[in-house]
Amino acid sequence: MKTCLLAAMLFFCLWLPAFGSSNLQEVSFGSEIDLNDYITSGSPTVFEFFSPYCGACNKVAPVLQTLAAKSSEITVIKVNINRSNINGIDWTSPVVKKFKLTSVPYFIVSDRQGNLVSGSAAQDLINEWLNAPEPTKPAEEKAVSDENPAAENNAAQSDSASSDEPKTPPTGPAIEENIFAPANPEPTENNSSSGS
Repeated sequence: MKTCLLAAMLFFCLWLPAFGSSNLQEVSFGSEIDLNDYITSGSPTVFEFFSPYCGACNKVAPVLQTLAAKSSEITVIKVNINRSNINGIDWTSPVVKKFKLTSVPYFIVSDRQGNLVSGSAAQDLINEWLNAPEPTKPAEEKAVSDENPAAENNAAQSDSASSDEPKTPPTGPAIEENIFAPANPEPTENNSSSGS
């Protein structure tokens, strides 16, 4: 009984906060999925096919959490390819077979128009969203200027004084090229695990 209680506490304290955001969720656990069940019309959706046994997937996880936290408009769906009884990357799971996966992490992105892209095109979209400037909230700006009109004047003077300097766009935690390197380029009997 104590073991079950401890396991439940660990689950809620450690795992759940990482997926507490409504626009970040983990699905599948090796079973087939229909991507259309998770795509929201007019909003981008990032599907990451991953295995908990994949080192590159584990490196990408915090970057995807950053993306989900940065924009409530973008939904991140982490598709776990592993069935619960498999130790190691599960290259024979139904979801792997359906999408003909040969490497993880693997990304499919549904853009705002509902077009599905994968591979380097998906990586480019993810990096574009990560590096996009934070959206400005007019209500917050107005509240700041109402509270301190002098700050608005100082900001305007500061902007005009530095207008000769080149401006560089803000950058975020882009997914590095090497993170997209496949964990196992081609599944074989040697790197497929049967869980026995």
